[in-house]
Amino acid sequence: MIKNAFQRRTSKRAATASRYTTPEALALHEAVTPDRWCVTRSDLIYLRHEVWRAIQRGEIRPLDNTDRFVPSDDLYGPNIYTVNKQYIMPVTDEAGKVSWALMRHPEGLDCDVFISHAWQEGVFEFLSKVLHSWPAGSRHVWCCMLANPQNLDISSFLQSPSRSPFAQALKASSCVLVVPNRHCSIYTRLWCGYEAYIAHEEGKVIFIARPSYSNHIGAALISAALVGLTGMLCGAFLLLRRCELHPIPLYAITTSAFISININHYRSRMLLNRLGAFTCGIVLLEWTTVNFDGAQGPSRIAGIILCVEQRLLILAALSFFLLLEADRVNAEARAWEAEQLRRGYQGSIAHATCSDAADSARILGRLATGWRQWIMQSTSC
Repeated sequence: MIKNAFQRRTSKRAATASRYTTPEALALHEAVTPDRWCVTRSDLIYLRHEVWRAIQRGEIRPLDNTDRFVPSDDLYGPNIYTVNKQYIMPVTDEAGKVSWALMRHPEGLDCDVFISHAWQEGVFEFLSKVLHSWPAGSRHVWCCMLANPQNLDISSFLQSPSRSPFAQALKASSCVLVVPNRHCSIYTRLWCGYEAYIAHEEGKVIFIARPSYSNHIGAALISAALVGLTGMLCGAFLLLRRCELHPIPLYAITTSAFISININHYRSRMLLNRLGAFTCGIVLLEWTTVNFDGAQGPSRIAGIILCVEQRLLILAALSFFLLLEADRVNAEARAWEAEQLRRGYQGSIAHATCSDAADSARILGRLATGWRQWIMQSTSC
């Protein structure tokens, strides 16, 4: 009853855009359980727009060598530490020291997805990965930088790791979305390691966030298609000169496809796929229609039909090389993501560190026996 009355007051306050007092902010975070400090997909899109606008206005800018981002960079942008200090904290301080999530949704939202990340990634890198990898059917996500009240004494929420907002939200979520970054493995961070432990113990499904590679795939397909068109021009030239290359192009197509499928060297795969596309282009125009003879004599199928059928097969071969190019780009992207998860990882999260010595002491000092056993198991694997 008291909670409902408080929520009605906070909803009214949010509607009138008036700020909270510090006691009211504390009371709000006590009234709304930590697992409900969530945001929506549209909130993250709004956050991206607001951060970009703040950068262009000079409100978010590089202050030291720890984050030397370029203001015009919309691919990575400033890291989460910078965004927290220069955007989230000032905005939520103006609202009365509530968290960004409860500033947007004072009554809280059910937790569908828990986001695990290390804060070292660029904010645009983070948002693009989360938005692109948003689990189907999920409505709300819990993200520590937005969920926790950054202007209040957060340490009061972290006295017991097993009862911290992180643990409560992760247990309430349906799945975990891990966001890698190009600087280091997130499992070099102690909190991320602890989150992985809870996710494992709770049997949560863990997804790896990745950005959209549609531009890279599109560029690769266009390049391969242009190579195929170049092959057609060569085929037309050979046709005019009455030069026949059979069966050399067929050997080249077959060999290129076989090797490209069976190797993992991405540059070699690209060259082989383009060679295959180029050769398909040559064959498409230079090909002489084959009229197969059966047991009853010459085939009765009209020559035009045979011509169309055989050229459709050649186009299918060209399409196959385009698909191989798309597969190559995807495979290269996944290899890069795996490298991000391994970077700086020493084989065990027992070597993970924490930016706050007090947090590190709490986690290491209060971990359950099962957690310690899990560290030893991960070391021996």
